[in-house]
Amino acid sequence: MENYNDITYIDAEEDNQLKNLLEKMEGSIFGIGVECTEDFHKCLLETVKTIQLDSVIRRKRLIYSYFLVRREDLLVNDDLFHLLWLLAEMNDFVFLTVEPCVNGTFYHPDERILQVNTKFAETFITFDYDGDGLIVIK
Repeated sequence: MENYNDITYIDAEEDNQLKNLLEKMEGSIFGIGVECTEDFHKCLLETVKTIQLDSVIRRKRLIYSYFLVRREDLLVNDDLFHLLWLLAEMNDFVFLTVEPCVNGTFYHPDERILQVNTKFAETFITFDYDGDGLIVIK
């Protein structure tokens, strides 16, 4: 972890708390990173069909996908918030970035490590184990 100024834990119980958090944040572009199984990857693609897929990496039985989404598109997609929360509750890895740099590499699927560096995105949001809360790194 490099160049962080603030780490906050939010005890969250439902997906609308993530949406409320994102509504309060400034930023016009958000990045969504998800590592999940093939079945959930298909569901994710169906849910976010209007959102730009930036990269996909297959690793054994898991697929890592990273999407870029405009703020206004993200905040109106309640199905996406429900799906992200469901994936986090199932222990799949989900994170969001605020104002990510173009072509940034945030997650290394081989090591299964999130690289948090605020030079490449102003804010990172991850779910803790079982989706019980949100960790916000600025």
